[in-house]
Amino acid sequence: MCKIFAKAMNKNSLPGHVTIRSKEIFGLQHLQDQILHKLQPRLLKSSNGRLRLTYDVNHGDLSISNMNAHSNTSYFCPTGVLCQRIVKDPWMISISRSTKNKYWYNAVNRNSVFECPQEAFIDFNSAFQKRLVVATTYI
Repeated sequence: MCKIFAKAMNKNSLPGHVTIRSKEIFGLQHLQDQILHKLQPRLLKSSNGRLRLTYDVNHGDLSISNMNAHSNTSYFCPTGVLCQRIVKDPWMISISRSTKNKYWYNAVNRNSVFECPQEAFIDFNSAFQKRLVVATTYI
């Protein structure tokens, strides 16, 4: 719903407007195909001659006319990655070696199930309090 709201609020015809974006949520198993391929080193005005790591916002949305024009690509300089838990302690999610399916494992009673149990769900406040912020390094 946030992406739909942001798309409805953005007006490309207004000069000097601020673009609204919603945060992207993805699992770490999709880090390569959803995030890393959108990172590009760029030489920016404020980088003192050093390349800065940038994230292409409209990476997959380039039209034929914009394919060779990097100046039309929207991007920003990421400063970190926010990682949040999606299950409560003592639960964890893993991939089965034999079936390659996702399963939920309780580290206290050593119980594993292939359907997410109700007691493993985490609310936003609990997940946000136990967040991990990983800062990026510059190239």
